[in-house]
Amino acid sequence: MDDNLLYPALFEDLFGCAGMCTNTPFFAFSNVNFGVATSTCIEKLYEYVDDYYVWFIAFAFTFAGLILLGLVASCMVCDFSDDNYDE
Repeated sequence: MDDNLLYPALFEDLFGCAGMCTNTPFFAFSNVNFGVATSTCIEKLYEYVDDYYVWFIAFAFTFAGLILLGLVASCMVCDFSDDNYDE
């Protein structure tokens, strides 16, 4: 299978959907023997994001906090006070 078609096929397999904007009765990139698709992929994507958006936000804030903590720690290690400079 072409590398460009790998992600839509995985998306159809994961969510059991077909078509992004319009509902199509058959899978475009997956095995058609799976049966009729239940809904469009955009509906399934909205449901997935609705179920896990709290975890996405928590991860983003945790990651940003760790980056900020690293920045503060690096500034503390550098110690830019006037006592460290020779006149």
